[in-house]
Amino acid sequence: MLPRNAGIAFFGRRNMILPVKPYIRWISWIAWAPSLVANGLLAAADPSLIDSGHYADSVAAQAAWRPMGGTALVTPAEVDGQPALRMPCNFAAAKLERASWDRQVSLDLAICQGIQFEIFCRDASPVSHFSLYLQSGQGWYHASFFPARPGEWNKIILDKAAFHVEGRPAGWAGIQTIRLSAWCGKEQNTELFFRHLRRTGVLGADALVAILRNEAAARAQPDEAKTVEQFCESMAAMLNELNIPAAIVSDLDVTAEKLRPAQLVILPHNPQTPAKAAEELVKYAATGKVMAFYSVPEKLRPLLGVQGGRHIKEPAAGAFSQILVLPGALSGAPERASQHSWNINAYQPIPGVGRVLAEWADADGKAAGHAALIGSPRGMVMSHVLLNDGGAAKRRLLLAMVGSLAPEIWRRAAENKLARMGQVNGYEGFEAALKGIHLLAPANPVVKTTLAEAERLRIAAQSACQGGQHAEALDHAALADRKLLEAFCRAQRPQPGEFRAFWCHSAFGVKGMTWDQAIKQLADHGFTAILPNMLWGGVAYYPSQLLPAAKENAAKGDQIAECLAACRKYGVQMHVWKVNWNLGHAAPKEWMAQMQQAGRLQQDAKGKEEPWLCPSHPANQKLEIDSMVEVARLYAVDGIHFDYIRYPGSDHCFCPGCRARFEKVAAKPLPQWPREVLAKGEYRARWLDWRRDNITAVVKAVSEQARRARPGLKISAAVFPRWATDRDSVGQDWKLWCEKGYLDFVCPMDYTPHNAGFENLVAQQAQWAGRTPVYPGIGVSASSSKFGADRAIEQILITRKYRTGGFTIFNYGATEAGELLPLLGLGVTAK
Repeated sequence: MLPRNAGIAFFGRRNMILPVKPYIRWISWIAWAPSLVANGLLAAADPSLIDSGHYADSVAAQAAWRPMGGTALVTPAEVDGQPALRMPCNFAAAKLERASWDRQVSLDLAICQGIQFEIFCRDASPVSHFSLYLQSGQGWYHASFFPARPGEWNKIILDKAAFHVEGRPAGWAGIQTIRLSAWCGKEQNTELFFRHLRRTGVLGADALVAILRNEAAARAQPDEAKTVEQFCESMAAMLNELNIPAAIVSDLDVTAEKLRPAQLVILPHNPQTPAKAAEELVKYAATGKVMAFYSVPEKLRPLLGVQGGRHIKEPAAGAFSQILVLPGALSGAPERASQHSWNINAYQPIPGVGRVLAEWADADGKAAGHAALIGSPRGMVMSHVLLNDGGAAKRRLLLAMVGSLAPEIWRRAAENKLARMGQVNGYEGFEAALKGIHLLAPANPVVKTTLAEAERLRIAAQSACQGGQHAEALDHAALADRKLLEAFCRAQRPQPGEFRAFWCHSAFGVKGMTWDQAIKQLADHGFTAILPNMLWGGVAYYPSQLLPAAKENAAKGDQIAECLAACRKYGVQMHVWKVNWNLGHAAPKEWMAQMQQAGRLQQDAKGKEEPWLCPSHPANQKLEIDSMVEVARLYAVDGIHFDYIRYPGSDHCFCPGCRARFEKVAAKPLPQWPREVLAKGEYRARWLDWRRDNITAVVKAVSEQARRARPGLKISAAVFPRWATDRDSVGQDWKLWCEKGYLDFVCPMDYTPHNAGFENLVAQQAQWAGRTPVYPGIGVSASSSKFGADRAIEQILITRKYRTGGFTIFNYGATEAGELLPLLGLGVTAK
């Protein structure tokens, strides 16, 4: 059982749970304070408040919150005597994709950290996930969330760094619309209650650091958008781990005046800072401090004390593997921090202004001859982006960098850390964690000793902070939390006979380890299987007779053979993972060109080509089938594993070949192609069936042929988690595959940090799969969810609650091998 107070994480922030009595009534009017509640705003009483959810009557509420197509109207309500806004999700009657409501606003969120609000939902199981959208200009900012506790108020905190960009937003200063959406997970009605929408982390008050997000670059070069988001989000997450609140500011509307409350402005990855934004940064830097990574605007360079900046690729593999801090250069910094950079901008200090604080070195500590960090009175420059790959040493380096420019942050970070200690497994505070972990294993002497050591370290942290020794306080506090986590892990128990697997996205295994070492590490900590990605739609990491060989094969050899030898040595199952249809980044360009010329690639409705094989093309189907059967025939593996066994999305495939082949099915020409098969088109239903049939035909054929080639072989698939909607959107009818016996087990990719959402998915998937085992995918290091050992354990316990018989974790990399596995092996997967 999970503890009653288990919270949920969102990019490092945890939901706070406010319990209420299960008493709800709907109201048509409120007699008191009509001037305050008419439109839900109480700004005079609370400047941070955006919408209280408190409306005088239905007319006022419905004038403010407009439903989108088919969604039911909002109404005022009371929950345990307190006003809130009722939002009905009429999924059964209206058959909605989502229930959504829009609120028109004129809102400036430019200098805050994010927003928060409270949600009450008695039954969230019909909802696959929730989204909050903020419209600005010609685009939107979007973030997902899920309420952790049914029948209680859940405080949802969304940092701006967690929002993704859609379209061309004009910046955070001009928010025009708030859209709240509940996405349908099953056709069953439910309702949610909403209140207390407000700003968080106002710059200069709660937050002393501003992160400048390069939205101008993302707009000018869409290919840069993902990278810009990635490093902005990563910087915010690392600062949050250091207990340093930071406000995200867009460079589309930044001014020196807006930045003035910040003690420090950080440019995490800003490849194209607008000229106007650069000018405002120069004005700000006259009194404030700036820290820039990789790209430094020309106008800022004299102030930051750097010149040059020639782009240099690593002269040899691993040449930029470490950052070595010069003695005495950066107070509180570690001597070295791991950073596997592949290139740098080789800045040099301007004499008399800047000075080198740290240098690049290879894994053996050999200096590369280039500066990693350059400091000046007005700021600091790092010659590459800051990668979140160095563990505690990297975070400590960042704290030292920030603290050297804004010393007040050392104190605040230490005090914030002490206030937030004990947030393991969702426990609310250190005392609650001590008590809760003890109750999990009251007779375990090792757990008792570990908890005592955690308490000792907490007292030492408090003493150091009171004495102004903030670096030491942080060290002790981090060790105390680590001991709590260790105690929590040791308090768990393994379940015998469980399928415990990792996906491994790299065909070469874990960086820095041989396959032998990586598989031994899995076996030592109780894992029973590995699913390594050995082939794609257009490349193979073994000597295939059907697919082009990866260029690394010549030097590194047959990866299936190497992994399989290690698996047999240590008793670990090997299920070879293939990415279907998607050619992959390593596919040879000449081979991709051949596929293009032969008309074998997918196209969207506008004719844009994708590097995916078209599933309706007979030659493509044959290649997919034959390549997977080839693995089964050549290697004595335990199984083969489908992935990407679907279309890229609902907008595929509309290539000329698809048109010709579907016209044969329709038995008539389709002159308005693709209009006839799009939403509301005459042939829409037949089109969706036809797409599903194309995918299912490959699954069926592989299942039959591979089992004949190697009796006893297991067939499995990584699938999207919401079969009811995904069968239409991507043509993936995995419930049918289970019913027909094509799969021996299925691994839905339930990548979410929200335990309640994860549990909803697992409960539905167990029903859809029927007798076929479900080994849910846990997204420890997926792009959409990242979390630690405690959350991984919580989700493993959920799979056990539904008796799935196993689970699969994404992804097996260096962090998972070095940090996660040893913790899981202490208890929940112990041998």
